[in-house]
Amino acid sequence: MAGLTIERDEVTPFLVRVEKGLRVTRPLMARFGKGLESILKDHFLAKNNAPKKDARKADWPKTNFWNQVRDRTQLVAVTNKFARVEIADRRFRIHVTGGTVRPVEKKSLCFPIHRLSYGKRASSQGKTQDGENFPAFETATGIKLFRPGKKGQKKNVLMGIVDGKPVRLFALAKSADIPKDPEALPPDEAVEEMIQDTADAWLDELADGKKST
Repeated sequence: MAGLTIERDEVTPFLVRVEKGLRVTRPLMARFGKGLESILKDHFLAKNNAPKKDARKADWPKTNFWNQVRDRTQLVAVTNKFARVEIADRRFRIHVTGGTVRPVEKKSLCFPIHRLSYGKRASSQGKTQDGENFPAFETATGIKLFRPGKKGQKKNVLMGIVDGKPVRLFALAKSADIPKDPEALPPDEAVEEMIQDTADAWLDELADGKKST
């Protein structure tokens, strides 16, 4: 006598839901994109808040460069095949690759060498910034406080009057080598973990019959 056994098939409905979910993967790509955006922004915020590596500059004001990079980081495009996160700060790339920078509009690059000039531009001379007057690069009689570098030195110095005395504020140079920052981007492991966790959560939702958004 023939027998008939009926069992509940849990696998096929799940595979059907996954197959349907894979037809439109834009929601998954959007999750990947938002996850990457979040990782990048958290990383840049941590770099901005980290103590200065040079102890001599510990009490210098922050330039908030990495916060500016963070503010210019955002998810800009999502399709069924990819998500693109853009870091729209042209100063960022050289920190990833390293390289040489040269002046574009001016004759020289200006590097702050005093806490009063840190985070400011040489063109700010005599102007009020953050509630204080920025030192002028000339004496009361109009003599420019420019000090040429000594023989063999690459940099000249721009002075300013602070408390009635000339103080070195900026070093001037024709170019500067920017070293590669191995921590300019978050570690690959953090991105890989986000992708795995996001994909697992997405599959769990499909298994539960939830709509993927």
